[in-house]
Amino acid sequence: MRQSTFESWPPVGKLFFTALAAFGTFLLVFVAGLLLSFLFYDIDLSTFQQQFTENMSILRYFQFVQSVGLFVVPPFLIAIISGVGIGNYLQINKAPKGKLLFIALAIMPIAMLLISFLGYVNSLVSFPDWIVAMEDAANTMAEKMLRTDNVFTFLANIVVIAVVPAVGEELIFRGLLQKYFIQWTKNIHIGILITAIVFSTIHFQFLGFLPRMAMGLVFGYMLVYSKNIWYPIIAHFVNNALAVTIIYFDPLQSVAPNVSDEPIGQIVGLGLVSLFAVIWLIIVFKRISEKSLSE
Repeated sequence: MRQSTFESWPPVGKLFFTALAAFGTFLLVFVAGLLLSFLFYDIDLSTFQQQFTENMSILRYFQFVQSVGLFVVPPFLIAIISGVGIGNYLQINKAPKGKLLFIALAIMPIAMLLISFLGYVNSLVSFPDWIVAMEDAANTMAEKMLRTDNVFTFLANIVVIAVVPAVGEELIFRGLLQKYFIQWTKNIHIGILITAIVFSTIHFQFLGFLPRMAMGLVFGYMLVYSKNIWYPIIAHFVNNALAVTIIYFDPLQSVAPNVSDEPIGQIVGLGLVSLFAVIWLIIVFKRISEKSLSE
């Protein structure tokens, strides 16, 4: 398939265009979603902010709209513009299978102790009061949305919190931005690191910056080694779905659990064990991928 002129652009130009595309599609999808919301909900514009924070169904709906507009639509738009085909450009044309699929399913549960350790390290950093207050408010809102005893609401949360973000965020961060950062820096590892930093920063949840950046690194290497974005999508989905499921079955669990009450030795010890396990899994993932790609 013939490539478009977009593929001849410098990486910085591609990054800039991707940001513009994401902003533009977000606005269009948000406006469309806002108009459609009047059909689904009894929305009063004069009290919209109050409804937004009190009605979890409305909050869940706009979370879905935001994810679709900001993360899901832009990668497909840019893949079409590229002229090389959506499947090839986004690396979604091969089904996940075998041992690689098993590792993708298992790596995030194994990484939970590492994430807790990094969360503890992150908690040692002092942040301005306004950041702490902002994140506390966001966590309170998230817990309010996730805590439910209704199975259909639980499934809706799985779609909104796990399925759509896993697909959309991996497509735009790993599928597009990581590719462009690697092209720009001409270094795979630096490109993956920059993407992971951007991935964590864009969530604007700095009290969990290190855990999210670490997840970004794992997802980044999974794509680079396998040339198949379904593996980081699956790992991302498992991570988010675990959080939703844990709170569903244990409503007293927090979105941002406090690990500072645990013995420091235990946090560090289990975190290091988890770190070595994750590194080992990534090495195994790389070896299996290399063998599979050479066949």
